[in-house]
Amino acid sequence: IYSEFFIGSIGETDYWRNPSDRNWGIQARYLDFPRKSQMIMAAFNNGNLAALDNISAGFSPEEGVIFAHSHDEDPPNKLELAYAYILTRVGTPVVYFTGNNLADNEDKEENGITWMRKGYDGALGDKNTGTIPNLIYIHNQFARGKEWTRWAEGDFFVHERYDDTNNNGQANSGEGLLLVALNDSGSDQTRNGIQTSFAPGTLLKDYTGRNPDTVTVGGDGKVNIRVPGWGGQGFVCYAPFNAQAPASGSPITFEGSGVSAMPWVILGGRDAASKPRT
Repeated sequence: IYSEFFIGSIGETDYWRNPSDRNWGIQARYLDFPRKSQMIMAAFNNGNLAALDNISAGFSPEEGVIFAHSHDEDPPNKLELAYAYILTRVGTPVVYFTGNNLADNEDKEENGITWMRKGYDGALGDKNTGTIPNLIYIHNQFARGKEWTRWAEGDFFVHERYDDTNNNGQANSGEGLLLVALNDSGSDQTRNGIQTSFAPGTLLKDYTGRNPDTVTVGGDGKVNIRVPGWGGQGFVCYAPFNAQAPASGSPITFEGSGVSAMPWVILGGRDAASKPRT
């Protein structure tokens, strides 16, 4: 649950956030409009990924809910790249989805049909778009702990998630969890000597599947990362190898009579097919 205030700075919510006010310092999460305008639009609409280094632009991770678009707010031009960022950074993200019930010419009040903006149709993997489900898997498996910016320039940005096990506020060797690199140039880009907090010799895999190259962390903790262009929305998410299924055969075998499968359905909405599951 979070609150929505159309604000330009977090100070405009002080009435609700200040423990000394007559409202007794009601605590809540807030849709992070300051971060949307100062970071998300600057990076993913205006082509300056270095704007993501302004981590203090909005609410703290404990208070803010970071978003790329909503029922009121239009998305940036590079929405998929924006989701790659907000679903791997520190804090609480939200993906805006309208259930595949709005077409491109039906949203917004200008068309006289609804005041709502259309959501991201691929949120559940519909329409051959598995980006969001994949990023949610990466978020749940690796994107925890604190965050450290590793590279910041207009067309290339890298941040790392790490587990601050010694509580010193620094990303030390052996604490690395996830390395995310974004590229909005439209062509393959490589950056050499990116510092990480992974232990030397750690073998890293890109869990987006966009880059088949594995990466081995050097003795100095640095890596070389290539990010495919991907139409101006290139990103990779490197983390240590998880356990993998064998190349053939069942990864797990159970013996006994077992139980019957339980069928269920993810409703597809008006404009997408329902997805049967067992």
